[in-house]
Amino acid sequence: MAPFSPWVISAFAFPSGDAILPEIIKALGGSPADSLRLETDETTGIRGAYLNRAVRKRDVILQMPLASCLREPPVPFETEAIGGEESSVSIEPWVPRLAARLLEARGDPASLSPGQRAWLDLLPGDFRECLPVHWEEDILEEAEFCEAFRSAARAAKGSRERLVAGLSSSWGARSRDELELAVDLAQTRACRVESSGGSAWRVLVPVVDMINHGVEPNAEIGVGGDGGDCVVVRALRDVERDGEIFIGYGEDLSAWNCLLCYGFVPEYVTEGDAAELVVENARFQVSLSELPVELIRWQSEKLNAVVFPEMGLTPEIGGAIVERLKGAAKELEKYPVANSKDSEMALALLARLKECHRTVLLSSAEGLQEYLEGL
Repeated sequence: MAPFSPWVISAFAFPSGDAILPEIIKALGGSPADSLRLETDETTGIRGAYLNRAVRKRDVILQMPLASCLREPPVPFETEAIGGEESSVSIEPWVPRLAARLLEARGDPASLSPGQRAWLDLLPGDFRECLPVHWEEDILEEAEFCEAFRSAARAAKGSRERLVAGLSSSWGARSRDELELAVDLAQTRACRVESSGGSAWRVLVPVVDMINHGVEPNAEIGVGGDGGDCVVVRALRDVERDGEIFIGYGEDLSAWNCLLCYGFVPEYVTEGDAAELVVENARFQVSLSELPVELIRWQSEKLNAVVFPEMGLTPEIGGAIVERLKGAAKELEKYPVANSKDSEMALALLARLKECHRTVLLSSAEGLQEYLEGL
């Protein structure tokens, strides 16, 4: 098998810039070819898919033939958890299957259409800075403010080693970088497709894989076309021209899960986000609207108070917790992030994750303070 190398597109003279996306969609048999363009947000530096014209709710934004996608065979959907039973992150059996399909395709460019080759050229070629599974231990040490993330990242490293070793036994001629890139692309860019019979499989869908995640998505992915032979992106609501298209990568996807699985940290926090409140030698998970009973009990013991179930949270105990939440947020404000040119993106992502945790702590304190004022 030939190693990864820059593609030479000879059958089609694909343009560069904004004009390339319509040509790729057209070459792959997708439609409408001119509905989307790629654009990079000047503030965030994130590339996304933007509308060239307004769409109405339920309009087809894009449909792409399954024949133009890279996919694994339909099989019952299964998961293999990593990081123990409490981890919400998993590396699933479809990942090595889809990675192998990608290795096969890139090892035999002649088997791909010019449109597929041009699409693969647009995909990232290195995830080492943005995916924690590649980070060195000294970078993970900087994430001590979120032990759940750090533990899951370390567990993911072990699972990745076993996964790459398994691929290596079948693709021994490939370098480790090639194997890891195939796994990264499969895990971060595939979408789930369900058949009418109930089976589910993962597919790398050209162009669709470039649509970003949003907490309030304005589009969804499904199967459509004649005979269900296309992956279809439909609008969930009216979207104006030049608006970015967003889909949901998963329900209640927390900030640290986004970072661990997809290599980005959202610019918002959700009800699914939690922050760790560290008090003395104890850690408690707090969210925007909930406090763990264990934290209330711990604080009541520190104050030599007795909390009966019928009494609920007392002003004294609640006030002490509010101060602890504010204090923890203040500590994160000055949390040191090492200055390393070799890990600039990784540390920037950790800084963003830290800010999400600080927001959760402050919001939790504000919500608790409002509750106490109403007692």
